[in-house]
Amino acid sequence: MSTGCVIGVDLGGTKLLAGAVDPALNVHHRATRPARGSDQAAVLDTVVEAVREVRDAIESASGTVDAVGFGIPCMIDQQRGMAVMSIHLPIAGLPFRDVMAERLGLPVFVDNDANAAMLA
Repeated sequence: MSTGCVIGVDLGGTKLLAGAVDPALNVHHRATRPARGSDQAAVLDTVVEAVREVRDAIESASGTVDAVGFGIPCMIDQQRGMAVMSIHLPIAGLPFRDVMAERLGLPVFVDNDANAAMLA
């Protein structure tokens, strides 16, 4: 069983909020960024920057990060980790899970933000 943190990311149509949660459900570092009006590359860069900020804060405190979970406002093809349709963000047709896993070097889970909120 893992003892590291996971990073949760709420990527909305106007802002991004990321935070690390440990196995006892304590929230550690948080990062927030605006996310509106950007093109796809800028949105992805903003996401990576925020996750790296949180990861760096956890690792500088001698912690580890095991994975990242994303809640995003779009339809998700779970088998492919693909953002199928998005109204608020320029990510439709993007294999979001795989792109983020490659850029972050961590396992990634992605789901619709409403589904993620229900699970939380």
